[in-house]
Amino acid sequence: MTQLVQRAKIIVRTGAFNPWGNIVLHSIPDVPKWFEAPGLIVPEWYQSSVTKS
Repeated sequence: MTQLVQRAKIIVRTGAFNPWGNIVLHSIPDVPKWFEAPGLIVPEWYQSSVTKS
């Protein structure tokens, strides 16, 4: 966990002690770039999302 925290770009601390989150994090990855990594296999049903426009 410590290594993950050291590589983090942003850490959100809300101060809440409730068992549920009080924030929303929304991420939109660059899908074609993600699947350029060697060894990754794109499922057939996801091919249209990976195709560069």
